[in-house]
Amino acid sequence: MTSSTSRAPGAGASTTSRRSCETADINGIENFWNQTKRHLRRFNDVPMHNFHLSLKECAWHFNILPASRLAMILREWLRL
Repeated sequence: MTSSTSRAPGAGASTTSRRSCETADINGIENFWNQTKRHLRRFNDVPMHNFHLSLKECAWHFNILPASRLAMILREWLRL
């Protein structure tokens, strides 16, 4: 058996899946920032002391995008 064939089982698969996961994470981050920039462009200027709130709002909209799920969460909040 040569050194090139004496690889542990699944060694190549773990690096491949890790790369695809990293690519998916990077694409998700890029998608979030593009959506955030698009949203914040509607406002000419966001004051620095309110920027964290605007960013949290964008994250909330990005993570809870389907309207059906948003409506369900709002209904639950109204019950409280």
